[in-house]
Amino acid sequence: MSDNNTSDLVEDVVELFDEDVSIDPEAVEQAIEKFRGEYKIPQDELRPLLVSQFQDKHDIADEELFGDSDPDEFDPISLSEMEEIYETAQANGQNAWVDVIVKFTQAWEPNTDSIQNVGLVADGTGQTKLTVWSNKEFPVLEEGETYRLENVVIEEYQGDLSLSSTPNSTIEVAEESIEDTNTFEGVILELNDTSGLIKRCPEDECSRVVTDGRCSVHGNVEGEFDLRVKAILDNGFDSRTVYLDADLTEEVTGIDLETAEQKAQDALDVSVVRNEMEEMLVGRYLEVTGSMYDNNIFVDEAEFQIGPREEDVDAIEQLA
Repeated sequence: MSDNNTSDLVEDVVELFDEDVSIDPEAVEQAIEKFRGEYKIPQDELRPLLVSQFQDKHDIADEELFGDSDPDEFDPISLSEMEEIYETAQANGQNAWVDVIVKFTQAWEPNTDSIQNVGLVADGTGQTKLTVWSNKEFPVLEEGETYRLENVVIEEYQGDLSLSSTPNSTIEVAEESIEDTNTFEGVILELNDTSGLIKRCPEDECSRVVTDGRCSVHGNVEGEFDLRVKAILDNGFDSRTVYLDADLTEEVTGIDLETAEQKAQDALDVSVVRNEMEEMLVGRYLEVTGSMYDNNIFVDEAEFQIGPREEDVDAIEQLA
C-alpha cells in the first residue's frame, strides 16, 4: 500500500469516528500494519475490519456510528440488491452492512490461514463471493448448506462486489433451505462440439464426457451413450453456458437417445446428431431455470420464448 493510500485510509477512519470519539491516527496506522503484516489482508478489504475493530474498542454500535436502525433486527436482503445498497452506503461515507440468507454453493481453497472459509454463495437472485475470516464463533461452512449471515459487509475489488465477515458478524445454519436456482433467457448463439450424442465414463460416480475413448480421470474406457445440449445463451448484455440433460434435450429437440443412436449409426458419424440440433436450435430464444455455478447454468427447466427478429439476433452476435 502506498503512503498516500495509507494516509487516505487513516483519515477516512478517523473522520468516521470523529463525532463519537477521538481516534489516534497512529493507532489506525498500527492496526493497518498488523492486518497487512500478520494476516496478509489486501488493501481493499481493510476498511470494514478497521471500523469494526475501533467500534469494539470504543463500544460504539452501528446505529451510533451510522444512524442505522435496530442492529438486532434481522432483515435479509437478496443478492441482487447488493449493488444498490453498496453504492448508497458509499455515497453516504458508510460501510454497507447487510443480512443475507444464502446457500454455500462452492468452496475455494483459502490463500491464507486467516481465512476460515471462502467460496461462492447464492440465493436464487444471484451469486457472489463470500470470505469468512477465522473466528472460533463461526461454523465451518459446508457446500450445499444454507446459512443465515448477519452483519456482514459488502466489499468491492476491481469492480466486483463480495461479502465478508467481521468480528461483529453472526453466522449460523439457517432453519430454511433455499435452492440456488437462477433464471436466464436469451438467444442460442452456438452449440458446443460436445453437444448431441456423446459418451460418458461408466465408472461409479463419474459422468465425465469421454473424448476419443478417454476419460480425463479413468483413462481409456468404453463410454456409454448419452444425450445433451451444451450451448451459449446470450441476451445482448450477458451470456451463460447452459447444460441440458438427455430428458431436456429430448424436450427441446424432439430427439431421444434411441433415435440419436440410430441417426449416428445410419450416418456412421455421431456428429450428425449435433449438426441437426444446431440447425433447429441456433437463433431461437430460450428461457432456462437451474443451478448456476460461475457462468454455467445446469438447467432444470427450459422453454422457448417468442424471440427477437433475425436482425436482433445478428446484433446480439456482434456483441458476443
